[in-house]
Amino acid sequence: MKHVRFMPLLDWNLRATWHGWQMLAVAGLFGFVGWSSSQRLIGMAPIGASSLAANVWDAFFLGLAGPSVWGGTILDMLPWFAAHVLFFYLVGDLANGELLERGVTILPLVGGRLRWWWGKTVTLLILVAAYTCLGLAAVLAGAWSSLPWGGQTSAWMTSGELWYWPAEFGLRQLWGYTFLLYGSTLLAMACLQTITSVITRRSFYGFATVSMLLLMSWGAGIDRPGLARWLPGSQSMLLRHTVFDASVPSLTMAWSLAYNTILALAAMSIGAIVIARMDIYGELSID
Repeated sequence: MKHVRFMPLLDWNLRATWHGWQMLAVAGLFGFVGWSSSQRLIGMAPIGASSLAANVWDAFFLGLAGPSVWGGTILDMLPWFAAHVLFFYLVGDLANGELLERGVTILPLVGGRLRWWWGKTVTLLILVAAYTCLGLAAVLAGAWSSLPWGGQTSAWMTSGELWYWPAEFGLRQLWGYTFLLYGSTLLAMACLQTITSVITRRSFYGFATVSMLLLMSWGAGIDRPGLARWLPGSQSMLLRHTVFDASVPSLTMAWSLAYNTILALAAMSIGAIVIARMDIYGELSID
């Protein structure tokens, strides 16, 4: 049998998973986060000197920084939580639905179980990158509707009045930290979601598992700086990182990337083993 090439396989996965309405939903959610953050800043920021006036980058940070160890309010948590949960919802049936409904015909056509599985994981990686880029751009666009553009965060934002701001942390570092921390956390958790769905044969179980992990990470980390680095959701919370909060020990960019990489690779490897041994008619072989 002639097998489907890997690139057309990726193209099929992306077309089957990513639709126009989903991109509008992503842009709408993140745009609202940017706009609502700008409204909060307008009520908080000092009025007067232009160097102190808030701009779009202040709203970008406020909307995406996530809750701090000392931030236990829903208002601090909700934008961060919604940004993750929307992605988990959009990719929740990436593998399980296809495996249950058409596995007996799809797997031989693709060229084997492992090839099918790695196609799904690479698809996840591409979707994470696209989702994160679109989301960050939409936050800026939403904030721009109410605040002026700026070449850097405002002097008020970096003054230390709201939180400690490292002197070397410019816009390049802000964008890079946000993209890498959000992206790597989404990938790790989505891999865990996907394999949970496959093992349980219920897409909802995977979605519920990672959603509860996020809530647990937020709640368990409140007032516990020593625990923050071990919680999966903390890895995408900028304000729980040591660079912004010295009370949190050893939660660095390197730690978060390593943590998420190990979690993603573990989930991918377990998935490869499970898929290789699974009876696609409904039973899991353990012989």
